[in-house]
Amino acid sequence: MLIFFKEHLKKESFITYIKAIILGSLTPFCSCSSIPLLNAFLKAKVPLGVCIAYLITSPLINPVIVVMFIASFGFKFSLFYIGFLFFVIILIAFFVSKINTQIFLTKIL
Repeated sequence: MLIFFKEHLKKESFITYIKAIILGSLTPFCSCSSIPLLNAFLKAKVPLGVCIAYLITSPLINPVIVVMFIASFGFKFSLFYIGFLFFVIILIAFFVSKINTQIFLTKIL
């Protein structure tokens, strides 16, 4: 599993953020289940911005929530919800990647 993280999530590019968001949206975990996977990301030296993209996406966009949104609010509103979250998560992850993350990671690792 760590090899997968190193191969696909190691680089810090727009495509890597998209991959992290897709991985987070496919995993039907709450945020408490995402923390061990986040720890694996950090041990695999995945950039913190990519880790944050996964961590935020996992509880907000997952198959269960998408189906519930479609059943409750319709397809158009659900698509708006997913698109809006995609945009906001990419912005947050981008801003996190631009700050000096070493001050946070030295305490963790």
